[in-house]
Formats: sequence, C-alpha cells, structure tokens
Amino acid sequence: MTKQLLVVENLDINFELHEKNVHAVRNVSFKVAEGETLALVGESGSGKSVTSMSVMRLLPEKFARYGKDSRITFDGISILDADEKTLRDLRGNRISVIFQEPMTSLNPFMRIGAQLIEAARVHNKKLGKKEAVQKA
Repeated sequence: MTKQLLVVENLDINFELHEKNVHAVRNVSFKVAEGETLALVGESGSGKSVTSMSVMRLLPEKFARYGKDSRITFDGISILDADEKTLRDLRGNRISVIFQEPMTSLNPFMRIGAQLIEAARVHNKKLGKKEAVQKA
C-alpha cells in the first residue's frame, strides 16, 4: 500500500474582514499518496487557491480562521499546529506551490536564473552558489 503523504480533512476556512465573516472553504477532504498527482478544479471563486495556500499555511493569519475539525497533515506533520521553523523547513524543500498568476510569480526585474538560484539557497542554507547554479 502506498503511503499517504498529504491528508486534508474537514477543511473549513473563514476570513474575518471588516467585521464580516466570509466562509471561503467548506468541508474539503482529500488525500494524496506518494507519487500521486491531484488537481483541484472548479469555477472562479470556488476556493481552489485558498485550499492550496492553506496546505502550506500561507493564508494571512490575521484574517484566516480554520474550523475546529480541520486537519492538514503532510508526511505525519500537522501543518495547522506546526511552528514557523518547521514550516520554513517544509516549504520549498518538501512541499511547494506554483501560483496560477505568472505575472506575480516572478520578478520581472531579475533574471530568471538569479531567482531560481535565490530560491534554492533560501530553502537550503548549506547549498553553495556553485551547486545552486547547477541546480537552477
């Protein structure tokens, strides 16, 4: 049996904005095993990006609220309970996201290679410049 790498259970996400509560995601559950690919599809505004960003806990903590029964587990680590160091170690090294808007994903004033090198070195402090260049 293949190991479940990502488990999302009963995901509920609310945003508290201007004294209003917006229920953005309701009761989403899915599992992704090692080697599997999952596509989230749906119409605009259906919660795909919010769900994806929650997996890496990238939603603004000031506004985002998770339901009491919401669980996100990546390789046995509870994402919703993880501290910042654990999240930093996971992001980019073990789990990553490719944002859907290309114009905001890359800096148009930097060469693509420099951005790839920077990302590799930020997520792996032991990686030297020469190794980062080869990886990019």
